[in-house]
Parts: sequence; C-alpha cells; structure tokens
Amino acid sequence: NRQRQWLWAVSMLHPSLNIINNTANTPLQQQSRQHSLTAEQQLHLLLEQQRQQGRDAETAYVQFLGAQASERGTESTTTSTTVCLEELLKLSPKSVVPALIESRKFELLDQWIARQLAQGSHSIAIGEAAYTTNQSFEGRNRRPSERIALGVCIHEYLTSSSAAKYCLSSNSNSNNNEPFLFLQVALKQNDWSISEICNEVHPNIQQKLLSILIELDNQPWEDLRSELERTLFSCNSGSTSTTISTLNMPMLSSFLADVGPQCTRNVTTLADTIAQCCNFNESQAAELIIFMMTQALNNTTWGMEDDLAKSLLSSISRDNSSGANQSQWDVQTVAKFLTSQKKRLDWLNVANHLSISSFPPLKSLEQCQTLFDLFPVDFPREVLFERTWENADGQLSIFQHMLELTSSVNKGVTININLNQDEIETRAVAHSPSMPSVGVQCWSNTSFFARLLHLTETHQRQVNDIFVLGLLNFSEIVMCTLVRLKSTPIPLSDAAKKLQNDLYMEVLKKFFVYKPETMSNLSRYQAAYARVWAISPQGLAASICEGYRSNPCYVQAKFSAIVLNFAPNQKSREIVLNSGDTECSLQIGLVAADLGILDLSSWIKNHFDVSNKPNMKIQARYLFFLLRQLNLALQSNEIAARNNDAKAVTGPMVSLENASNIVSALQSNISPELQRQLIHDPENFGGNAGEGIPAQNAITSLLTALFSKYPVLDNKTKESNRDEVEEIANSYFSRIYTSEQSITEVIAMLKQFKSSGNQRENDIFACMITNLFDEYRFFAKYPEKELRITGILFGQLIQHELVTSITLGIALRYVLEALRKSPGPGTAASGGGSQGKMFRFGMFALEQFKTRLHEWPQYCSHIVQIPHLKDHYADLVTEIEATKKENDAIISSRKKGSATSTGLAPNNEPKPSPPVEKKAVFGPNLGRAVNCIKTENDDSLRMPPETLLDEVTRLINNLSPANCEAKATELKTLLGSSQEYFEWLAQYLVQKRISTQPNFHSLYLQFIDYLGDWGSTLVAAILASVYINIGRYLRSSKITTSTSERSLLKNLGSWLGNITLARNKPIFQVQLDCKELLFQGYETGMLIAVTPFVAKIMEGAKHSIVFKPPNPWVMGLLKIFKALYSIPDLKMNIKFEVEVLCKNL
Repeated sequence: NRQRQWLWAVSMLHPSLNIINNTANTPLQQQSRQHSLTAEQQLHLLLEQQRQQGRDAETAYVQFLGAQASERGTESTTTSTTVCLEELLKLSPKSVVPALIESRKFELLDQWIARQLAQGSHSIAIGEAAYTTNQSFEGRNRRPSERIALGVCIHEYLTSSSAAKYCLSSNSNSNNNEPFLFLQVALKQNDWSISEICNEVHPNIQQKLLSILIELDNQPWEDLRSELERTLFSCNSGSTSTTISTLNMPMLSSFLADVGPQCTRNVTTLADTIAQCCNFNESQAAELIIFMMTQALNNTTWGMEDDLAKSLLSSISRDNSSGANQSQWDVQTVAKFLTSQKKRLDWLNVANHLSISSFPPLKSLEQCQTLFDLFPVDFPREVLFERTWENADGQLSIFQHMLELTSSVNKGVTININLNQDEIETRAVAHSPSMPSVGVQCWSNTSFFARLLHLTETHQRQVNDIFVLGLLNFSEIVMCTLVRLKSTPIPLSDAAKKLQNDLYMEVLKKFFVYKPETMSNLSRYQAAYARVWAISPQGLAASICEGYRSNPCYVQAKFSAIVLNFAPNQKSREIVLNSGDTECSLQIGLVAADLGILDLSSWIKNHFDVSNKPNMKIQARYLFFLLRQLNLALQSNEIAARNNDAKAVTGPMVSLENASNIVSALQSNISPELQRQLIHDPENFGGNAGEGIPAQNAITSLLTALFSKYPVLDNKTKESNRDEVEEIANSYFSRIYTSEQSITEVIAMLKQFKSSGNQRENDIFACMITNLFDEYRFFAKYPEKELRITGILFGQLIQHELVTSITLGIALRYVLEALRKSPGPGTAASGGGSQGKMFRFGMFALEQFKTRLHEWPQYCSHIVQIPHLKDHYADLVTEIEATKKENDAIISSRKKGSATSTGLAPNNEPKPSPPVEKKAVFGPNLGRAVNCIKTENDDSLRMPPETLLDEVTRLINNLSPANCEAKATELKTLLGSSQEYFEWLAQYLVQKRISTQPNFHSLYLQFIDYLGDWGSTLVAAILASVYINIGRYLRSSKITTSTSERSLLKNLGSWLGNITLARNKPIFQVQLDCKELLFQGYETGMLIAVTPFVAKIMEGAKHSIVFKPPNPWVMGLLKIFKALYSIPDLKMNIKFEVEVLCKNL
C-alpha cells in the first residue's frame, strides 16, 4: 500500500508518467480500492474526470459526497450546494478552491478565508483564493495579523508548481520576485515593529514566515528573521521540539531511503532529489546529517529497485548521465552539497535542530568523524557545550568519541573548537606537541568541562570515565581549567559539586603534594603552574596551602616554595602568600626566604605597613602567627643555620637568618597602635582562654628569651637595624631634595621622632642629624638649589631646638665658619670655594634662627666681627649688634642690682631692683606630695644581700600573667615574714618598673593582689614612693622642656589612678590636690606637664564603682578640663589629652 500511495504522489507531481492509465471510465470506488486512495485523492480524481467530460463541477461534488456516504453504509442528506461546498472545503480545499474560483463563488471564498485566518491556518489554497479574487489586503477590513497571514499564503501559492499559469516561468525575469513582493507589501503596509509581529501573529504563521525568510536569505528582513528564530527556537521553551516538528517538510530521510544510494552519485543529483521532496532549510540539513551518520554508515540499501530509481532520477535530475549501479552512500558527495549551502543556511540554527531532535548516540568513531566532516563550519560551542541536549546520551557520546580522535584517525581533518583568549593560553600548557589536538582543545574549554559536570547528574559512570582519561593524559590542562571554574563559580548540583571537589583533590595530590617523582617533573609542569597563577593567584595560594596542610614538614614546605617560585616576581609571590591561610603561608614563606625565592624582610614590613593594611585586627592576627612560629621553634630547639643544599629534604623551619629578620621587623616595624593590640594566645604567652596581653608585652617576653638562648641573634639584629635606619634616613633626605616633602613637614616629623618613645624613630632622628653634619665638608660642591635647601634645614634645626648641648655647639660653629668664608667669586685659596657657596649656606642658615641670637651674646660678637659682613650686610650686623647691646644692658643691670642688695651702692641710696626673669614654680596648697620636699635616700634604705637582690630582680624580670601567682609565692618565700626590705622593693618597683613600663601596670597590679595580706605593707610603701617621685618631677626645672620627665610623670599618674580610684580608694586633698594643681599649672604655664598627669589619674575612674560621674569630685575636675579646653590658642597636645580622657571615661 505504501508503494502504491508513493506512486500516486509521483503521478500527481509528474502527470507525464501517467502511471494510472485510462482512469476516466473507471468507477471511483473501483479506483479507490485498486490504488488505496484517500478521500482527498478520490475528490481530486473526480474533479479531473468532470473536467475531461465537461460536466458541472457542483454536480460532481454532490455525487462524491453520496459515494462517500454509501461506502460508510449511510445516506447522504446534503442537498444544499452551499453546505456541500463548505463540507468539501474542509475535506480538500486544495481541490475545491479552483472550482469555486471558476464558479465565481467569491463571497463563499471570502467567508472561508476569514475563518481560516482566524484559526491561524495557512495553505496554498488560501493564497490561491485570495490572489485570484483580489481579496489579499482589502477585503473585510482585515487586521494586520490577517494581512501578514495572507501575504504568507499568497507567497506559498505563487511559488507552487500550480502557479505557472500566473507568468512565473523562468523566462519571465520581471516576475521572478513577485511572490516575495506580496509578502513585503503585507509586512510594510502594517507598519508593525519586529516585536509586534513576533507577539501578535499566530505561531503557525510565524513558523511559515521564518521558513520563507530562511529560504530566500533576504537581507532587508534579517532582523525579523533573527527575532523569529529567537522566539521559535529559544532553548528555554518547553515546546521547542513540537514547534520545530511543525516546520518539517515531508520526511527527507524517508524519501532518500526510498530513492536509495543512487541519489548520492553526484552533487547535482542529490540537490535535485532533495528539491523534489522539500525546500531545503536548517531542519532538513540537520535531518540529512543524522541520516548519513546512522543509516548511510550502516550500509542500509533499502529502497526501490535500481531500474525504477534510475527512471525516477532521470526524470527529476538535471544530470542524465548513466553509470554503474551505486550500492553505497557517498558521504563526500553529501559533504560537498552541504558546503554549497554554507552561505545560504544558518548553521547555528542547524546545530540547534541537532540538539533538540532525537539525536542518536554515536556508536563508532567513524560516526563522530562524519558529524564534523559534514558540518561545513566549526561546530558552534554554544550548542555543543553550553547546554544539555534533549538526548543527553547522544551529546555525551560525541564527547567520548571526540576525545578519541587523533591526527592518525581523522586523516588530516582537523576538528576546530572555538576557544577564547584565556582558553588558548591554557591550551599552550600542553607539555608535548604529540598530545591529541582535539583532546587538548576540549579540556582547555571551560564550557566542555562544565557540561561534563552537569551531565554527571544523569550519567555519572560515563562522566567519571571521561575525567579519569583526562587526568591520565591531559592532567596539566585539566588542572588549569578546574582552577578557572573554581575561581568563577557556576550553579552545580550536589553530585556535580562532589565530583568537582574529588577532581580538585586528585589534582592537589599530583601537583601540590611532595613526591620524589613530582619534584623531578617540576620543569615539565612549569608552564602549568605559571598559568594557574595567571588565572587565579588566590587559587594557587589555596592549593599551595592545602598541599602543605596535607603534609606539614620541611620537605613539603620546600616543595611548596619551589612551586611558589613559578609566580613571575616578588610582588606576585607576596600576593599569592597573602591570599592563603596566614599560618601556612608564613611557614612556606620562611622556607622560601631560605631558598632565595622571597625577600622576607620586605614581606613582613608590608604586612605591618599601615598604608597597606590599615586594619589593626589583621595586623594583630599576622603578628600572633609570627610570634607563635618563632616561639614554637624556640621551644623545640629548631632554630639553626639554613640548609643551602638544593637536594636536602631536611632543614630548619626557622633559620637563624630568618629569625634575625623577624626580630628586626618586630623591633622596627610595629606601630604604637599595634603594640597596644591584645594578642590572644593562651598556650604560649599566658592568660586564660579568651583573654589576651598587649602585643608589646608578648614581643618583649619572646625577644628576651630568644636573645638569652641565641646571643648571636642580638648582634645580627643590631647590624641589620643600623643598615635599615641608614636607608630610611637617606630616603627622607631624598624626599626633601626632590620636593616630595617640605622642610616644614620634615621638621615636624623630626620633632615627633625625637620625643617619641619608639627606639627606631629615635635612631632615625639621630642618624639624620649625624648624616647632615657629616655632609658639611661637601656643601661647597652642592648645586645651588640643594645648597639652599640644606642651609634652611640646618637653620631650622637650631631654631626649633632639635639640636642641643654639644650638638648645638657644633651646629653654631659650622654656621660661623661658613659665614667667615668669602661671599663672592674667589679662589680656593681665599676660602670662598666655587661661587662663595659656603658663605651662602651660612647666610641661609643664619636667617632661620636670628630670633634666638640673643641667647648667645658671645656668638653675636663673633658674627659682627666678620669684615665682609660689615661691608656687604650692614643691616644684618646692625640688627645683631642691637640685640647684643640689649643683652649687655640686662646683664649690667643685674650686676648693679646685686651690688645694691649688698650695701655697696655708690651714694648709699636704695635703688629699685631691676626686673628679674620669673621662674615658673608651684605655690602652696598642692598637698604634701608637691609642697613637702622629701626624697628617698638610697643610703637610708635597708638593702638586701646581693644574692637576694639578684633573686628578686630575676623574679621581677621573668614575671608574666601565666606565672603571677607562682612568683608571688616565691617572693614570700624569699623575703619571709620580715618587712625590712619593703621600702627598697617599693622604690625599685616605682623607679625601675612602674614609671618606665606603663604596658606592664596590669601585670604588676595582678602580682600585688596575689601577695594578699602579706603585701599590704608593701602596697603602702609603693604608694608613698609614688607620691615622692611625683613631687620630685613636678618640682623639676626641666618638667616643661624634658619629654622624658613628662613621660615618667604621666606613667606615675596612670599607676596612681589604677591603685587608688580604680579600687574605690580616694586621693586625699592633703596628699595631692588635683584641682589646685590644674589651676596653678595654668597660672605658671606648666599645663603641658600637669594636664596629662591629672588626666591619667582620672582614667582609673573608668574601672571604679564610686568614682564615676556624677561623683562630685570627678565632675569638679571635668568642669576644670572643660574650661581649659575652651581657652583660645591652647596647645593642641593639651586639648588632645582632654579629648582622650573624655573618650576613655
């Protein structure tokens, strides 16, 4: 039956064959049974008979319906011609419409067209009816969507074979574009946007419109075509396969199978054969590829007999050449045909059809090769890799066979996979050019990798097998691609995440865990490590640290350090280490420094640089691990000289050289803010869990133990510090001369360095002064700009009292010597040097400190005696002489006043005493601590024996939060019940510890508490000693000028507040009147010393229950501070102390 139906279709297409002869006189029922005709075919045959006999078509319709009813065993009730025609239009519009046109039944046709358009139908019959009756765009006030639908139908009609009578023959060039012109008119008349067409037009019409646009490849409507493709072929649409199936022409594969391999004898025959079946588009291209991959490669040769196939091909093909019977399908012919369609078809769309069709799983390598050979362009990666196909088995089979393809298998045919720039660089990691190119491209492709992970949800075993082969043959590329995926996470199922983690662990074991064979292959993997760094420094850091954690020993740290060396430079290595776990990174960094891979000093310095890491908590965390690493090495006696043997597998984790660098950094790079940060370490530095001690205490304690055990470290550290201080000092001078830093800023910085308690800053200050003085002998060779800057800086140092005592004398002498040099051009013999540079240096410097010349009358005398100053700088000399005379008058008046007071006045008359310079001293009523002059006389103190004294001082030296209680018990044992040494011990603690070590106040208070009742007398002695020392500093003449004395006084104030107010004990007014002290400090100009002292006392109130606001005594003092703060032009450091106090309270 199928064969007869096919023959009937051929006879309709090619009436010249006339396979059914003399059918006019054969009854309809007999013909139907003979040829198994459908009802539509029967109606078509009946109309042909009526036309041949010249009979009325309408009568034939009624006859036909009656015949159909009799076959069903029923009677036809149709009597109305109109009803009959409507029924026939439903059955076979293709046959009935021409008859209605001949009968001029235009109204009936118009109604039928309207119904069809409302249902979204499209057909050649609708086009024929509309085109012939001129109802295309005007009738019934059609909506825009109906107009477009009619344009599509008319296009179909005019391009059909039955439209030849409308002058569309190949000889009529003027009408070749007529079919599409109707569709263009329909689209343009509506004046619709592309989005409106895609949203308003019925989906069936959209599908047909897209087929027409693909076939014509018409550029003006490229945007519409693209939008329709996006709408109809979106991968997110659940009904995609259904949509595309409606676009399919008659099954191309069945047609080709019927014809047989003969149709692939050449490209022309194949093209003509396909043209008889369908308008070849993307859907048919996908169907053709699948057919050739499956049926053709299986050598399936079913179809019609050879003679019949030859007869058919000779009638439909333009190539009538005869040849031998062809029993095999020619794949190369099909490939050439598809290549000829390369520009006409959208091959991305072809790939889309493959992905959503029933793509069969590939069973052989030849099928995979055929797939890529038939595809005339590179297979789109967005289809192959970036989504899961409807038939995932087929997609996975492509992956499996692709990885098996090598140059020897594909016989020179290269499968190209589009790679982006990052993937191309990953592909270059392949260590051997002999590695299969297809496999290298696949594993370099992140989309391929990700798709495999997605497929593991449903095909776990097959995906695992693919990854095993990848790790065996392409391990470096797999590592790089895996790191890229981990650095840019994608949504994955639980199974895919587990597989990804398993792969990462395998890569970790192979590339980041030490094995002798891995160490020997490091040079081979160099490109892979460098590529991982380029992809993700954080990924490399995590892998290095994870590898070290799996085997924390010296040889693993050394291996990790060598891997780290594949990063391009020092900065890159620091970035990698800083991105990883702090503890592991530090241990690897120490070994890397021993190997010369990392500059440890620079790395640690950058960690403590406030501009790089302003977060103190981050710095404190790093400091904690640094101290712990050093402490662990100290306790386990593992600090030793570094092992310089490149093949060594054992060595110290902390070498002496690295320990020296760490110590130097701890002494030089820790900011005051960081020193005050609490470090939590209950195991190594004492304290209970959750508590901490100041960083400075931990550093001091650790360095003391370290230097005691390794004295050589102390010497190395000092040498290193000297070099570093010298380098920093020179860098500041460089900034001055390059104008990066003004002289005013440098002077302010030097003031801070001089008064700072930081030893490193003090050393930098001293080094800068020394270097400047050492350069004096070279000033004559300085350029003019640098000479001027140096002279101003030199004078500013004198003006701001940054040089004193002997250093001041040297500075003044240098200026005087320079002023004595010749001022103008002269020879070296004249002492002027080139252009009188030394004289100009002296003048630059002198201008800066002229206001202080009255302090040195003798110095003024030397200056005014310089001859060329009198000649060329008379104004300056006059000014200095006036200053000198004023000072001489003051001295003379003082001498006369002294003679009068002794009764030696010439005329024995009382004369008024000259004004005397007032000295800032405190008055009475400040309390016994200030007004009663009492000192601690060492001779009057009961000193312990030397052995006991050494024991006590050693005990205090080794005191820490962890051993306070034990040390208190030991002190009780040493001193026994006798209290004769308490005054000595109190003085020792106050002068040597409490006043100089404010960071350990909490430790000493804890120690005193552990002494209990036994130590109550000692506490009283300490308090008495504190008051004595407070009075001594407040009465000192240097208290307003000496930073060190003010610092000691401030520390004593802090202790006094903690031992009294913090413990709810008052400071009696008879002992120390804080209010009066502030008043007199203001009157005498000594607020600079008094304000921080009283503020530190009051800070103890924040821990008190009694002495908290609104305590009257506390509120009274706060009101005084408020009044002081409001004083105009009050020094900023005094205001700062008030602000700090208020913040702490």
